[in-house]
Amino acid sequence: MNLTKLQWWERFQKYYTGFPELGLAIDLSRMNVDDAFFAAMEPKIQKAFTDMDALERGAIANPDENRMVG
Repeated sequence: MNLTKLQWWERFQKYYTGFPELGLAIDLSRMNVDDAFFAAMEPKIQKAFTDMDALERGAIANPDENRMVG
């Protein structure tokens, strides 16, 4: 990516997210992706959250062996 200093700054502001209560921050500004990537990943991310929630409620994690997590 060949961006100006201003463009890099704007990208940083857009793709940096801090979670002060966790003492954690994530900076995605240097990843070679655009907004279309994040939009395309949204359904997969939502499915992962749904699947994790189901596992936490006791869903079968391994249907071949009929086993739950833990």
